[in-house]
Amino acid sequence: MELFANDVEVAPERTQEYWDVSADLITLVSDVEAFEAEYPDADNDDFDLLHLRRRLRLIGARLTTLSLE
Repeated sequence: MELFANDVEVAPERTQEYWDVSADLITLVSDVEAFEAEYPDADNDDFDLLHLRRRLRLIGARLTTLSLE
């Protein structure tokens, strides 16, 4: 996801939105690392892990929208 974020070309008027998405991605990475440290044996269907995956998909969708416009 970070590589995709780096390759996104954003119109100058949407730069702030890009930085907002980037900040969300950084926060998500931190949250994933914390989750893995706290719950190393979590199941793939763990509610908190599913929530992290949902956040990742939303960030990906936002980046895609930024790159399309």
